[in-house]
Amino acid sequence: KEAGRNRVHSFAENDIELMRRRREMQWAARINSALEEGRFELYRMTIQPLQPASQIQGAHYELLLRMRDESGRVVPPGAFLPAVERYNLSVRYDRWVIATAIEWARTHAEVFKRISRIFINLSRDSVADPETGEFIRQSLAASGVDPRCVGFETAENIAIGNLGKANALIVTLRRIGCSFALDDFGSGVSSFAYLKALGVDYLKIDGMFIGNMSQDRVDYAMVRSIKEIGHVMGKVVVAESVESESALQNLREIGVDYAQGF
Repeated sequence: KEAGRNRVHSFAENDIELMRRRREMQWAARINSALEEGRFELYRMTIQPLQPASQIQGAHYELLLRMRDESGRVVPPGAFLPAVERYNLSVRYDRWVIATAIEWARTHAEVFKRISRIFINLSRDSVADPETGEFIRQSLAASGVDPRCVGFETAENIAIGNLGKANALIVTLRRIGCSFALDDFGSGVSSFAYLKALGVDYLKIDGMFIGNMSQDRVDYAMVRSIKEIGHVMGKVVVAESVESESALQNLREIGVDYAQGF
């Protein structure tokens, strides 16, 4: 059906697509068990300030979802998230992440005071769900956690593909004090016109431009242009997948505000 109608697909035992579907079906059962048994965990990735003005604001972190398998080993998200998305489980797991992060902030108030902002990823389904904003508002209100210390982010292609719903969610979250970041900017059908239409606070440059920017003049120029447009629009600019000192130095020279690793 996904390939289109009016066609015949012949079965083969070694069909790569078939094997991928089987793995996803197996993962769907495993991830539900993991959630019920409390085997999901949140990790943090530092978003490092690069400019003096950014350093004043304090520590920023992106929260990352990890799962432990039945033997206790950590499973990377690339193994199980495709099944989450395939079987429309994204909203359930996004809400687990949101609730868990906010509860941690509530129960570790003294530690959380030293954190400027945490960022939580939202899936396509959560961005499109009209109840997501209200769920976040109620969760923050019940916890007493300062919304100004909580941010959310979604990928560029998700925001552009759901422009109206994404903007409505961004408006709701910013109204209660949360920030919003546009992730993976430059990776897909990016357009500065779309960026102008989205009221995000943070702009995260996709890592595909970062790794080779010291040697590639085009990558360097694209990062610089995204930074300049972002700053003109009043947005904080973050570079993703920064893994070398040379890239870090280039980003400082260009004037990018923050950097995070891969």
